[in-house]
Amino acid sequence: MFWDFNAIYALWFNRFPGAEVLAGIGAESVRFCSGNYNCDIYGNCSNYVSSNHFMGDVRGGIRIYAYRNFFVRPEMRLYLVHNNVEFSSSHPARYGVSIGYTFGGSKYRDSGR
Repeated sequence: MFWDFNAIYALWFNRFPGAEVLAGIGAESVRFCSGNYNCDIYGNCSNYVSSNHFMGDVRGGIRIYAYRNFFVRPEMRLYLVHNNVEFSSSHPARYGVSIGYTFGGSKYRDSGR
């Protein structure tokens, strides 16, 4: 699981396309399941071992407005995980496409250009 707090900057080029850049900090929480149950003195039992790491993340995406304020956004996100010894890389990446809606407006979207 990735937990993070981000700041985002969005820019419109003209009426239809726009760009987004995002950066933030957070943590990665990894849980490995095991066949054994670990119990504490209070009777709380779990069958996993967890490991937490500090991380930063950056994302870039292009917003393409299909209809009014509805957009499609192809994006790429890179996580920079500190001391991630459980996996072969400390730089996991995620690629995807989002569908969204923009509330409010911009000088390009409201002026009809």
